[in-house]
Amino acid sequence: SNRATTGAEIEMMEIDINENEQIQAACGLVRRFAHEVLSRQKQYCDDLLVSCLQLIISLPSDCIDYDFADYVPAIQIALSIGLTYLPLAEQTINSLERWSQSTSLNLPNFYSQILPYLDDFLRLSYDQGDDANVRAVVSSLQEKTRLSSKGKRVLPTRM
Repeated sequence: SNRATTGAEIEMMEIDINENEQIQAACGLVRRFAHEVLSRQKQYCDDLLVSCLQLIISLPSDCIDYDFADYVPAIQIALSIGLTYLPLAEQTINSLERWSQSTSLNLPNFYSQILPYLDDFLRLSYDQGDDANVRAVVSSLQEKTRLSSKGKRVLPTRM
């Protein structure tokens, strides 16, 4: 009986290791594909560009290379387009919030390159007219840039 348990435990360990290798292999494939998309994004426009940006910003932090610098231009473009297409801005802000919880990405090192693109959203609330939906999304974006449940990992805003 004791020996069967040990055998079962060894089998479970092998399954865990195999599953982990598969996860690592899948992440490797996603990373390579993401780099291909990033390297070609300048060739894209309109809906194709937005779709590619949505792919990039939807990546889990485990599937992002440790050199986050490669992703910054895509984030900047997504936030720029997000001024006229708010769902993309909201997805980008959510991803930044999610990625900021990963210590391996060192996101604070890139705030200086990303935060100026958030300034326009803070100004947008004064220029949006009577569109209640736009006001609601912008207000939500502003709150997300100011507040965080974690406290320490909040994206700072410049006023």
